[in-house]
Amino acid sequence: MFHVDLLLLDLVIVLVAARLLGAVARRLGQPPVVGEIVAGILLGPTLLGPFLGDRLFSEAMLPPLRALADVGLVLFMFVVGMELDQKLIRGKGRTAVTVALGSTLVPFALGCALALGIADDHVAGAKTLPFVLFMGAAMAATAFPVL
Repeated sequence: MFHVDLLLLDLVIVLVAARLLGAVARRLGQPPVVGEIVAGILLGPTLLGPFLGDRLFSEAMLPPLRALADVGLVLFMFVVGMELDQKLIRGKGRTAVTVALGSTLVPFALGCALALGIADDHVAGAKTLPFVLFMGAAMAATAFPVL
């Protein structure tokens, strides 16, 4: 059964922990997001899960929490788009394309080169091309979120 009071308690706990640890991170000279990430790790199943997290963030509360997180992300992206100054990005198209292509093609090429070097140990003959393409795509895809 869905309990609104437990959902609100979960929201308060997440927000308070994120704000507090964000402030601690700022005092330590780090970006607040570092403290917010630490709060997520503490509240998640990694550290406090077996003791406290499983009771507060039960299986029944995860879907509504996930839905609220998705709504929050959409609203955040909307606000970022509203505050974007068009004048700052005018004329920067060539730079943006160069950075986007470079940050995708360089990891792809390095992944393909790595795969060619280790292909003999992992695949044989006709399976080399799919292996090389997979490694290149994996390197490009994992490099993209880091940017």
